[in-house]
Amino acid sequence: MQEVSEIQVIDNYGLLMFYCCSFMKDWVYYSPEYDAVVIAEQDHNSLRCYDVYCDKRDERNDLPGLLSSMAKAGTKRIELEFTPYDVGCFDRSLRGGDADSLFVLSEGRETILDGGKRLFPSISHT
Repeated sequence: MQEVSEIQVIDNYGLLMFYCCSFMKDWVYYSPEYDAVVIAEQDHNSLRCYDVYCDKRDERNDLPGLLSSMAKAGTKRIELEFTPYDVGCFDRSLRGGDADSLFVLSEGRETILDGGKRLFPSISHT
C-alpha cells in the first residue's frame, strides 16, 4: 500500500506504529470498497484525516469519494493533515499560530515546502 500524500516520509514505520498503537488506535479504519486504510478522527461535524494508504494506481481510490464514504452523517468539513497528490477539489488555507514548525536547511535551493502550499504530513511529526 502507498500513501496518497504528495510528501512522504520513507521508512517511518516506527513512528506510524507509535501513533496507531497509542492515542490514534481508534482512528484506524479499513474501507473494503476502496481497499484503503485511513487514519482519521471524526469530531462532531468534521472529519480530520491524517493519512490514507492504498494503491494509487487503483481507479477505485478516489480520495474525495473515500473520505465522503467514511464521514458520519452531518459532517460538514473534511480536513487533511497532509497535501494530497491531487489538490483540485480541495480548498487550501494557511495554518496560523502553529507552534509545530518545520525547519528545512536548503542552502539557497528551492524546496518542496516553499510557498506555503504544501503541508508536511502531521502523522510524520515527532
